[in-house]
Amino acid sequence: MPMKTQYICVNEEEKQKPLNLYDIAPRWAKRLERNKLPFPLSLTWLKWYFELDSPSKCIVGEAYGYSALYEKKCKECDKLGWQFGHSFLMHSRLSLQRDVKIFVEHWTERHNRYTDRQGIGDVAGNQRVGTWAINQFENK
Repeated sequence: MPMKTQYICVNEEEKQKPLNLYDIAPRWAKRLERNKLPFPLSLTWLKWYFELDSPSKCIVGEAYGYSALYEKKCKECDKLGWQFGHSFLMHSRLSLQRDVKIFVEHWTERHNRYTDRQGIGDVAGNQRVGTWAINQFENK
C-alpha cells in the first residue's frame, strides 16, 4: 500500500510546540475531553467500546490515518491500542489519562508527524514558512 502524505504549513513557533492528543488523534481527543466517560452499556459507550476494539478506528488507528498497519510496524503502538480499550472497559478515567500521556510521549519520540523539515517556497506576503510532509504511515 502506498504511503499517504498530507501537507500543512507551520511556522517555526508552531513547530517547536509539544504535540498533544489533539495533534495526533483529534476526534478521540475531543471525545475524551469530556468530564465523564459514557455510562457503561449505553449506546455511546457501546459505540466507543467497539471503536476502541477496532485497530483502525481506535485512538492509535486514528493517529495512523485510520489504518491498522501499526499492529505490525510498532509493538508499543499495538500495546497502547489494547491498553486504551482495557482502560475504557474498566471505566477508569485516570488510566485513560495515563494512557494518553504515554501515547503522546511515544508518538512524539518515535512517530513525530513533522518528518520532512525542508521548507519549500514562499507564501502570501513573502513570509517564509515551512511546508512539512506529514507521514501517515511509518516506513520503519
